[in-house]
Amino acid sequence: FLLRVDDVNVLAPPNPASDKVLRALYVDLDTEFGDESITKEALSQLIQRGLDISCSNSAVEVFPVNNNEKSQIIQSVEIEWKPQGNVKKEMKKLSQLPQSEFYEALKSQVLIWSGKYCGPRYHGSGSPLFMARGVVNGSPRDFTMMLWDSTRTREYNNYCLGRKDVIVINDDISHGGLSGAKVIKSETKIPFTSLSVFLSAVMHAKALGGRPEDGYIIFSRSLDTGRAGCHVGTTKMVDQSNKNEIILGVNIMRPVPGHPDLTDLISVSQVSASMVPPFLAFKIGMMGVEDFFKNVRS
Repeated sequence: FLLRVDDVNVLAPPNPASDKVLRALYVDLDTEFGDESITKEALSQLIQRGLDISCSNSAVEVFPVNNNEKSQIIQSVEIEWKPQGNVKKEMKKLSQLPQSEFYEALKSQVLIWSGKYCGPRYHGSGSPLFMARGVVNGSPRDFTMMLWDSTRTREYNNYCLGRKDVIVINDDISHGGLSGAKVIKSETKIPFTSLSVFLSAVMHAKALGGRPEDGYIIFSRSLDTGRAGCHVGTTKMVDQSNKNEIILGVNIMRPVPGHPDLTDLISVSQVSASMVPPFLAFKIGMMGVEDFFKNVRS
């Protein structure tokens, strides 16, 4: 199970025969061929990448006002976010509401933006991004655990035909801890087609700022196969024939002030699906974030 890390800065294990320090393009998550410290660093950087991407939309306040997490944003990410539908008008109205009325309005709305990445190119960076925000039932802890549990995917994804855990790297989060990481396999039906795709992906969950009371984040990314071990310099030994993949998925679950049984949810997705034409891929992406909120609210 090879995890792509070409959009972050993970260093490969030192080579005794050379003084050069090389960036890893892929790291191996298999416990037999991988390096535990490099895996931990890669997952940490990808969580940060998810936060940086989420913070690139100036219309969305990612962190609670009483948290200093903003100072920990490592790198600004260049993304052109475009409000979809009447979101621009709704945001103007929402910005004038008191805090309690703001969150009350978000209980019945889903604010959606599409994004175009404008920074240095990396694998899959040309695929559109989608960001959605709304308030859903359940505490951030409960909602996080629903997403984490592979037996509960049909509660929020009608197109998922099955998901199972195949490698558990760390599951402290299921036992009251602050983080978790695992490899999953899933089958998902492609809307408007008779096709389905099989994916292997990594999921990494973590408490925001190491404080459960501030909420949680889950980062997801598809995995590739190929030669075991860390890959540097070239990806020729990686099988990239799977053209349908999750470039990234980010879910940020934060508490709603004064309402511990509600979650302020931000969801970001970037998917490459060459099995469908671009115009349909955009439609499926929009429908995916809308359905996600619809299903978790039902």
